[in-house]
Amino acid sequence: MEPSPPSARPWPTASPGTLAAAVVVAAAAVRLGAFVAGSGDPYVQFRQGDEAYYHAWATAIAQGHWARGASFFTTPLYAYVLALLYRIAGDGLALARSLNVLLGVGTVALVFLAARRWVGRGAAVAAAALVGFCAAPVSYELFAEKTSLVLFLTALTFHQVGRASERGTPGRWLLAGLSGGAASLAHTLLLVAAPAVWAHLAVNARGAGRPAARSAAFFTLGFALALAPATAHNWLQDRSFLLVCSTGGNTFYMGNGEGNLTGAYTVPPFAVSNAVSEERGFAAEAERRTGRRLRPSEVSAFWLREGLRDIAAQPALAARRFWRRFRWTVGAAEITDTRTFEFYEERHRPLRLLPWGFGLVSALGLTGLALAAGSRALAFPVAFTALFTAGTSAILVYGRYRLPLIVPLSLLGALALARAVEWARRRRTGALAALGALAAALGWFVYAPVPPLDEVSFFIDYSNQGNRYWDRGEFERAFAEYEKALRVRPGDLPAVPRLYARLGGIYAGRGELRRSEALLREGAARYPADREIGALLQEVSRRLAGTGASASP
Repeated sequence: MEPSPPSARPWPTASPGTLAAAVVVAAAAVRLGAFVAGSGDPYVQFRQGDEAYYHAWATAIAQGHWARGASFFTTPLYAYVLALLYRIAGDGLALARSLNVLLGVGTVALVFLAARRWVGRGAAVAAAALVGFCAAPVSYELFAEKTSLVLFLTALTFHQVGRASERGTPGRWLLAGLSGGAASLAHTLLLVAAPAVWAHLAVNARGAGRPAARSAAFFTLGFALALAPATAHNWLQDRSFLLVCSTGGNTFYMGNGEGNLTGAYTVPPFAVSNAVSEERGFAAEAERRTGRRLRPSEVSAFWLREGLRDIAAQPALAARRFWRRFRWTVGAAEITDTRTFEFYEERHRPLRLLPWGFGLVSALGLTGLALAAGSRALAFPVAFTALFTAGTSAILVYGRYRLPLIVPLSLLGALALARAVEWARRRRTGALAALGALAAALGWFVYAPVPPLDEVSFFIDYSNQGNRYWDRGEFERAFAEYEKALRVRPGDLPAVPRLYARLGGIYAGRGELRRSEALLREGAARYPADREIGALLQEVSRRLAGTGASASP
């Protein structure tokens, strides 16, 4: 059905500007509350995973090492933004987290400004609220990582493309291209903004081929100019032609290569789950298999071909993986990366008070997507949503990786809400009932669990905190965290039995045989087939018997 243009009239409670200002202020208050809560939380007060990787990179840049010495392995923009912050104000963790708060508030304001042009002034307030009071982006703002910058640049791109679509001047399309290119330097899948804009211009040309072609040319020029520093850096470092970075082929293989049976993040045996090891491990294995030295672009291309070959060898498995990742991409569950969303939601009251998560925004946004599917005016948000969703589903899904979708989904969700209000006023009960049925069906689809990743585990959060204490020599505090990792929602992860064995061995090595035996018996009861736990338990029991101490019952 062809949707009628969204109403530009504000809902009558107050002017859209006043309501938008109230939403932005309230969203800022929520983010400030989360910032304060996180400042007193020991689980927030250290960097891990990508946070530590970007911190080390930014520190090197701030010290004058502007070039990496090799092609960028992952997106570079956040490292340079952090380096600028470090040079100006210092490298404190609180400072980086403060930047996230500012970027988060800016994202809410930009969503309102973008939505005014795409779905009307009244609906724009709803779009800002959908983002502003959603728990997912606020939770990622707790940590010194790049998600807040990615969302800000995504919202800026939608705002600039909306402005350019209104007036169509070359300067505005150039700015829109610069915004989209900058966003791609923070999240490579945002490269889909370019084909989404081209599609938008194509369907809205209406015979005016020359103006549309000129707009596309200026947009593409701006996009290329934004990417040029990264592309030039990569070529100058090792003669690799890479628009942004070299991680694409490796990531594609991890999601689609041999041994990945579920579609989840799966590290092959020749690498370890961190950026430095992945870069070295994938390069070394590609060179071993080819028998020659490879540039980073060649390493990426090699693993892309390997992934495609494995897809062709098992197309049914590939289809199941894609379908599962598609459901994770639009689903309500926050798939864990190095932090578990529910872990911090339980610890921080501001997150618990937020009224919805990504799932509600997704369900409403998909409803709006169905309404807007035939609209020329909304071709850009529709095409962007489709391309970004397909790209994420084809490669890899984490909660924060898919989060740029919250920008177009909030616009489209606001369109669905505005249409419901309009039809209710006009008493179009049949259309309203059909819209409600569609929203309910999509809500079921979004919130329905998708095994195996919908089981929430706190293992990674406790074990990482234990690692932090261990590195600082605070061993008893580390042991306490490791035992929490084993007993407080550990989930069914391969690392759980390994930690039982490791910790039991450490206790035994310290002469704490009773403590070791008790832990290993607990592990053996949970994992009776685990040989390492069983062997360690037998050894500890023999040592206890040799000392004349009675074993635990």
